[in-house]
Amino acid sequence: MPTALHPAADERDRAGEEARKKTIPCARCGGTNTTFRYFNHGDLRKDTHKCHDCNRAWVVGAKLR
Repeated sequence: MPTALHPAADERDRAGEEARKKTIPCARCGGTNTTFRYFNHGDLRKDTHKCHDCNRAWVVGAKLR
């Protein structure tokens, strides 16, 4: 049974496609050469992206460490 933390597979696929279409600027260097990687712990609110300019990954909306 799908829950907020463990959504159904089709819901994850749909959210993944939407996240891949968005170009989000890098939280560290501000570059636009970023790609979607995965959802952190399967949570659709925590999408992880990678910047190819500074070669770092971050979770959108999380604090940078």
